[in-house]
Amino acid sequence: MLEVLSAVTGESVVVFEDADFPEGSVKVKALKQRLAQKIGIPRFRLRLLQDNCPLDDNQTLFENQTWTLQVVQLVILEFQQPDGEQDQGIMVACEENDDKLLEQHLNQPRNPNFVDANAMTPLCAASINGSLKCVSLLIEAGANQDQGTTDVGATPLFMAAQNGHLEVVQFLVESGANKDQGRTDNGVTPLFIAALNGHLEVVRFLVGSVANKDQGRTDNGATPLWVAAGQGHLEVVRFLVESGANKDQGTTDNGVTPFYVAAAVGHLEVVRFLVASGANKDQGTTDIGATPLFIAAQNGHLEVVRFLVESGANKDQGTTDDGSTALSVAAGEGHLEVVRFLVESGANKDQGTTDDGATPLSQAAAGGHLEVVRFLVGSGANKEQATTDGATPSFMAAQNGHLEVVRFLEESGSNKRPRHDR
Repeated sequence: MLEVLSAVTGESVVVFEDADFPEGSVKVKALKQRLAQKIGIPRFRLRLLQDNCPLDDNQTLFENQTWTLQVVQLVILEFQQPDGEQDQGIMVACEENDDKLLEQHLNQPRNPNFVDANAMTPLCAASINGSLKCVSLLIEAGANQDQGTTDVGATPLFMAAQNGHLEVVQFLVESGANKDQGRTDNGVTPLFIAALNGHLEVVRFLVGSVANKDQGRTDNGATPLWVAAGQGHLEVVRFLVESGANKDQGTTDNGVTPFYVAAAVGHLEVVRFLVASGANKDQGTTDIGATPLFIAAQNGHLEVVRFLVESGANKDQGTTDDGSTALSVAAGEGHLEVVRFLVESGANKDQGTTDDGATPLSQAAAGGHLEVVRFLVGSGANKEQATTDGATPSFMAAQNGHLEVVRFLEESGSNKRPRHDR
């Protein structure tokens, strides 16, 4: 039996029995760790004395079922006053994963919750660098696992997740870190940043630890699934969807869905997976009603356009603001192969916008896209169909200085004058 007495009052603090140490051998450091658990004070602030002499952490107290001492005194130390040089030493130890140097500093004892000139705590620095031993020491020393940087509020868990340090993420979560605490500037969570950077195993662990799969950013509502889709991280997308993430949850500013953003960037395999998982192919944005097919056509992603059309997406669904279709926007951007595919798939060649009636041919002419104009005319598009104010495709080409387009249209029998001038 070993009794720990307060060196100040002489009162008994705790009594350890032989059965408390089944490992059979106990050193002072291990006794401090056990004592810290019982009294709720980090071991680095504890000093054990015998006859007023400090006991070394490596001194053996219990071995072969025998205590070398029966009574020790306990002194609880306050943290040393802040010291810039000492604090810098702690930060260096964390950055270089030097757990021995860090332990020396913490033993003085030093407060592990200071913030350096870069708005970082030691635990943040250790987490960024994946220094698991240093993270463990800092948590043992009483570091606040949810204390974020003072600039954007990025927590240690956020930083470990951002850099894919799975073991550090696991340790912090198991130590009670808040899995869903987002940054203070934009609300980005550890799960979001892991999904953004494609760290599948970190995503898997956080979801398994019941992190909120659908918690969006506070600035635009983008979710972990949204950002994984936008980055083309297929396996992360697959895991999140199979774990129940909302496939059709759009951003709060304009309703852009994971499906939409994947189509916008041209991530065909992600688009394929989302369609197979039942994502809404024709769900438009909340601001202008642009669909995944529309944005894929606008950005010239032919294979995505092909897949969406073959999957049954509405080829002629216009935007809600001006009625622009996938064909009209592709024509206006000069994406010949997208235009060719849409026309050959039966898209309406002469469907005008709802604001001014501009047709795909008008938009191609206005943009000077001669090969698109050639194709549309050759496919039977109406060369004389004017906008609501009477501007024909030829007139729009002339107005914008596209002489080759004007020449071709005139040779094809078109008139460049506005209809109301005839």
